Amino acid sequence: MALSVGGVPNGNDGTMSSLPPPTLFVFICPGYSRACFQIRNEWMVDHSALVIAVFNGQPSGTKNTIDYAKRKSVPCWNILSET
Repeated sequence: MALSVGGVPNGNDGTMSSLPPPTLFVFICPGYSRACFQIRNEWMVDHSALVIAVFNGQPSGTKNTIDYAKRKSVPCWNILSET
């Protein structure tokens, strides 16, 4: 599993936003496993100052990531709780 940081899709037409191209490309796991998404999420938390989540309150990988961030004292902002 890999994670790239930088330019992002600009809708469904395949164009990219005005962000620059990715400046970081990290291989998190050498291949697929049941744990690879959690490992990726933990890596992102470990390298972040803030977690911005879209969390609906249901058990999920997002909940696991928020719980991990709280254990690591990384602040979390759930955009769904702002509506």
